[in-house]
Amino acid sequence: MIRLIFIFGASLLFLTLTSNIVNVSASGHGSTHDSCGIGPPIGEMRIKFSPNNTVKPNQEVTITIEWWVTNDDYKDYQGPFRLKIELEKNDDSDVDEWEMDINVGPFGYRANESNPYNYSFTKTTPNQVGNYTLEVQITATDLNTCVKHRPKNLLVGSDEAILTTIPEFQTVAIPAALAIGVLFAMRRMRS
Repeated sequence: MIRLIFIFGASLLFLTLTSNIVNVSASGHGSTHDSCGIGPPIGEMRIKFSPNNTVKPNQEVTITIEWWVTNDDYKDYQGPFRLKIELEKNDDSDVDEWEMDINVGPFGYRANESNPYNYSFTKTTPNQVGNYTLEVQITATDLNTCVKHRPKNLLVGSDEAILTTIPEFQTVAIPAALAIGVLFAMRRMRS
């Protein structure tokens, strides 16, 4: 009987995990392929935060996006590039002030991992505490491929990073100190 329950539980866990994997890959999150079907990326990218990706609400943060073309067929391409940038709260609501769709380049050099192309911007973090997902997609605007008989720009890279806003120290410290003080006073009253 215990073996049967164990096998049933393990099967249920397996089904739950595999259904989550299917949902994640179907939604496109965490994938390096664009959901529009423009194919695998021809480059690599990374996202950097300054001061870091854990900040206070309404604090300025600088985001630097770095990228370079790795595909030998397109290694001489120096731009222009289209950057689509969005910030979503963990409940899938967009932060409108962060939405950007811009063109940059062409650049006068061939980028690589140690000397990438880059774009930086500074924004104020949302005023609500929580986790946010920064999504960035870069396409090569002068390089096209044909998808369903329509030209599409080639995907250089797409990535996402987590930005976390945490309350200021005083907001947490004062209630915590009060709670500890009350517990200490109650303990002294007992003895």
